[in-house]
Amino acid sequence: MPRGEGEYAKLVWRLAFDLRWVFAHMLKITAKESNRLIPFIMNRGQVWVYWLMLDQWRNGYPVRLWILKGRQFGISTMMSAILFIGAALWNRNCLQLSHLEGPGVTMFSKIERFLKYFPGKVRDGPNERLLIPKPSTDSTREGVLAWNLNGKQSLVKRESAHNPDAGVSETYQMAHLTEVPLWADAHHTMGGLLPTIPATDPDSMIVGEFTARGEGDYAHTVWVQCMAGQAAFQGVFLPWYWHEDYELRGEALERYEGVDLTTEEREYRSVVRVQGYEYPLEDGSMKLKAKFAEIRKRRRFLPQDFATGFELSRAQLLWRRERIQEFAGDYDMWNREYPHTPEVAFQTGGRRVIPPSVMDHLDAEARRLSDADELALVDKGEYEARRGFGGRTKRVYRKREDGRVWRWEQPQPYAYYVIDADSSSGVSDDFSAAHVLKVEPGLITVVVSFQGKVRPPEFAAILSRMGMHYKSHMEYRDHTGAPDTKTGAPALIVPERNNHGDHVIMELVENLGYRRVYRHEERGKTDNWKSGHRYGFPLTKANKIPVLVHLGQVAYDGKLRVPCPRTRAEMRNVVYLNDPGDIVERAGAPRGSNDDLAISLAEGVFVAAGRGGFRTRGRGGGEPSGPSGMLFPVVGR
Repeated sequence: MPRGEGEYAKLVWRLAFDLRWVFAHMLKITAKESNRLIPFIMNRGQVWVYWLMLDQWRNGYPVRLWILKGRQFGISTMMSAILFIGAALWNRNCLQLSHLEGPGVTMFSKIERFLKYFPGKVRDGPNERLLIPKPSTDSTREGVLAWNLNGKQSLVKRESAHNPDAGVSETYQMAHLTEVPLWADAHHTMGGLLPTIPATDPDSMIVGEFTARGEGDYAHTVWVQCMAGQAAFQGVFLPWYWHEDYELRGEALERYEGVDLTTEEREYRSVVRVQGYEYPLEDGSMKLKAKFAEIRKRRRFLPQDFATGFELSRAQLLWRRERIQEFAGDYDMWNREYPHTPEVAFQTGGRRVIPPSVMDHLDAEARRLSDADELALVDKGEYEARRGFGGRTKRVYRKREDGRVWRWEQPQPYAYYVIDADSSSGVSDDFSAAHVLKVEPGLITVVVSFQGKVRPPEFAAILSRMGMHYKSHMEYRDHTGAPDTKTGAPALIVPERNNHGDHVIMELVENLGYRRVYRHEERGKTDNWKSGHRYGFPLTKANKIPVLVHLGQVAYDGKLRVPCPRTRAEMRNVVYLNDPGDIVERAGAPRGSNDDLAISLAEGVFVAAGRGGFRTRGRGGGEPSGPSGMLFPVVGR
């Protein structure tokens, strides 16, 4: 675009190619250290995000960025400025979507401030030209600023993701999504929002930015796809040490004269020196460093392209020390709010029930087995049923790319199988989940996983078909020498006993006639079908954490293989959820994520580890034990 003559023509060129100049000369923000207004000068993180936007625009792509960041990079301020420019000068419909109404009002007030202090007129040749007419709506009451520019309507609107259907009532070209892990139902909200923004419009924009809140939620799922280069979004990671303000200066630094760094700080610097992310732009410019320019020639950037190390200064480490002191010495909170790698950001979403080191071992073992083709994904599909000869129902497994059943091994005739099952209503945010566990002496392997929203009767039918498919023709004997299974017996199903689980159990036992459902003996308690025991696994507040800890112990002992990535993600994401005043310690997934697969696997492993197929004969030498008397008075069967 030619520069042209006059201030207006130059401004048009700047708006297209140099928003840094527009922000610095025409927009005002509030300084952090006071309430005074100052020019909006981009920091290093904001400049890098803007560079990526330009990179996508120049290559004809719509802007799609998924930003994982440390605190106070000002990405919300930058995006508020871009939405303001988009609505007031580019004739775009823009959406500002926050996790709650309060933060949304705060961000929207920045747009109102931009409008209030934006220059009114500029020279256009011999005349003056009005840049932005007065908006046609009451922004305070409606949360909308709208303009009529050259006969075209444009607006910027704020909404809260506390309403799962936010954003579905308009057609937008630009959207800013904040703190996605804290949304009420991110899957539902994004499903309604994405169709409102044209995917083929190269001028459209969707930018999601967030601080991690653990693994397994929607934000983490999209991030994993970004890291693999398989998402429509481009992943962007902003480590805390890229921010030029995050270091001590002047008198604050002089206070530490003669004070040595701690051992932990020296170790932390060594880790960042190896794993840290180098800043990709030359200081004070919009030019890529040479090594990153070579990467850019080959493909779009992936976050791991910048993991070439970073040398932390003493001033940065001392600034970090003071912030950790403000966090009362909570290093996990520091790593979540100011991460140095994406892995650390997601792994510190809370105090983990299963240690991250155990999960790292499970991940490494799964990669090793997959690379060796010992436990690679075979297929995905669905268990269905159709009428066979004589009117009998015949079980059918159909392969489907979108199948909810993932398989890593087909049925083996001489294997012993246990199926765990955690049910849901089928209409809530929770999923029904199940695994087929192959139980061998001293080893439990996940060979099938299922996750889906199904009602209890349908879930029971899927479990029955799965159990008849993975039947065993091998006779195992327990440590007493007594037979443990019948020849050709279907897999043992271990359903959790709860509100929805009781419906699944009733369907399996009474209507489907499935003959191998786990029974738990409880003195003085009976069910509606048999006496002396109750069907199902009795997971309660008292034994939930011990069952999860047992799962971690079996994994720590190297007795568990979990090739399913969605199950491992949920296992890693199970944290302690105690509130002040809680008497019984609680555990589960953080808000916005699920733990159904993890809980289901914990129950199945707890039962399978007590079966004869897992225990070596004589039970010698440190094999993981089955359910203990401390948790259950009598072992089920």
